[in-house]
Amino acid sequence: MRILQIAHRALPHEVGGTEAYMAAVGKALTARGHECLVLAGTDEGAPEPRLLTNRCDGVWLSRYAGDLSGWHRGHWTRSFDPGAARLFREFLAFARPDLVHLHHWMRLTDNLVAVCAGEGIPVVVSIHDLWISCPRGMRFTRDGAFCTEPSSPAACLNCVERTPWQDDAEIASAIDIRVRTLARELELAACLVVPSEAQKQLLCRTMGAVFDRARVLPHGSLVEWPSPTRDPTAGFPNRPLQIGYWGNLWPLKGVHLLLEAARRLAEPDRVAIHLYGGDAPPWYLEELQAAATGLQVRFYGRYVPSDLAGLDLDLAVFPSLAHESFGLVLDEAFRAGLPVIVSDRGALAERAGSAGLIFSAGDTAGLAARIQEILDRPELLGVMRSAIPVSPSPAMEVHVEALERLYQEATMVSRTPGSAETHAAVDDKRLEQALRGLAVRDAELDRLQERVSGAETEAARLREMLTRAETETTELREQTARLRELLTQAETETVRLRKLLTQAETEAARIRQEWATVQQTRTYRVVAGLRLLLGVFRPVKQPDRGDGG
Repeated sequence: MRILQIAHRALPHEVGGTEAYMAAVGKALTARGHECLVLAGTDEGAPEPRLLTNRCDGVWLSRYAGDLSGWHRGHWTRSFDPGAARLFREFLAFARPDLVHLHHWMRLTDNLVAVCAGEGIPVVVSIHDLWISCPRGMRFTRDGAFCTEPSSPAACLNCVERTPWQDDAEIASAIDIRVRTLARELELAACLVVPSEAQKQLLCRTMGAVFDRARVLPHGSLVEWPSPTRDPTAGFPNRPLQIGYWGNLWPLKGVHLLLEAARRLAEPDRVAIHLYGGDAPPWYLEELQAAATGLQVRFYGRYVPSDLAGLDLDLAVFPSLAHESFGLVLDEAFRAGLPVIVSDRGALAERAGSAGLIFSAGDTAGLAARIQEILDRPELLGVMRSAIPVSPSPAMEVHVEALERLYQEATMVSRTPGSAETHAAVDDKRLEQALRGLAVRDAELDRLQERVSGAETEAARLREMLTRAETETTELREQTARLRELLTQAETETVRLRKLLTQAETEAARIRQEWATVQQTRTYRVVAGLRLLLGVFRPVKQPDRGDGG
C-alpha cells in the first residue's frame, strides 16, 4: 500500500513528539513492505507556493513553502491556504497514494480531507492535540484559564487574536467558517484516531458527536534503550530525594510549579531537582533560574532520549498545565524505572496508574503535598516502583499492526469522487476570493499602519522637542527672575551710593568753604610766611664721599 503521511512539521527539520511518532510509524510501515511518503508544513517562505522535496532516511519528504506576509502560517486566521490546497491536489494526482494518514492541518490548509475525498482517497485522521477544537490551539483563554467550551463565535469572539481594524462581525464570520470547515473534515474522514481516552472525552465535549466514532489507539513505544538495573539502597532516603523533569521548558509544562512546590516543603534541602530541556523562552528561563535560588536545582539544557537511560534519579515529576494527549515522557520515566507525580489534566493521570501520584493542575500546594508525602513515607517510592507497567505502551510493531487494520477498514469505506471535489472546489473559490480581498485590505492597512507609525514617531520626536523647549523656557524664566532680583538689588545699591556721593560732595564743599575761610585769616598768612622763610634758609645736604674722602 502506498501511504501518504501528512503533518504540520517533520523530522529531521523539526523535532517534536508528533514528528517523532510519524517518523517511527513510517519506518515500521516501510519495514512491513508499504511505500511511505511524507508531506509537511514549514515556516519557510516562497514568492509563489511550492513544495520542497528531498529523500530523508529512505522516505520521500515534501515540505510546503508559501506566503509569509501577515500573521504567521500557524495562526488561526490562516487555517485555509488556497495555494497549499491547489498544490496538494496536484501532489495527489502525481503521487497517487492509496491512503492518507493525516496527523495535522496546521501550516498547510484546513481542507485536506475534502481534497482527498474529491479524489476518492480515504483518510485516517489522528488527533494529537487540541488545535482542531480551539483557534488559540491549546484551549487556554487570554487570562490563562483552561477552556472546555465548544468552539463557536460566541465562545471564542473575545479570546482569539485579531488586528485592531477587524470588527466583531468579521471575526465571528471567520470563527464560524473555521468551525464548519473542520467539522466537515472530520465527517469526511474514513476513521478518527486518538491516543488516549482523556483526549477522546475532551474532544467529544468540545467538538460534539463526531468524535463518538473515534478509536482510542495508544501510540507505539518510541523508547529504544534498555531499562537500567537499580540498587534500591543507593537512593532516597539515604540521600536527598532526586527529582527529575525533562521535556520542553515551556510555561504550559508547569516547570515553575515544581520549583515553587519545592520551596513550600518543610525541609526544601531534602530534595534535589534536575531539569533537562532546551528551547525555553529567555524570559521564562530567567524566571526559572530566579525561582531556583536557594534550592538544589541544576539545569542541563538540551538532551537526546538516550541520555535518560543513565539518570540517577528517584522520581520524575511532570506538572503540566496543558491537556496532554498522550505523554511520551511517561514511557521514558517508566522505562527508566521511575515512579511519577503528574497533574490531573489530560492523559498523564490516566496512564500513570498506581505508579504515580496525582495533583490538580496548577495547584502548587497540592504538588508540594505529594512530594512531602514521599518525604514522610519513603517506602511509598518502592510501592509505586513495583506498580510500573512492563510495557506502558505497545511495541511499535504491535501499534502498526493495529494501524494496518484501520487502513484496511478505511479503504473499504465507499468514496465517490466528484461531488466532494466540486463542493471543495466551490469552497476553495469562495474562500480564495474572500482571502484575496482581505489580503488587499490588510496590505493597505499595513501601509496605513506604517504611515501611522511614522507619524507617531514624528509626533514623539516633536513631543520630545516640546518638552526640551518647555524645560529651557522654565530655566530661562528662572534665570530672568534671578536677573530681575539682581537688577533690583543693583538699583537699590546705586541709589544708596548716589546718596553717599551726594553726602560726600556736600561735605567736600563744606570743607572747601572752611579752608577758604581759614586762608583769609591773619594767622594763616603768618604761618605761610614762616614756612616760606624756613624753606629759604634750610641747609644744603652735602654729598657722601665714602671712606677715602
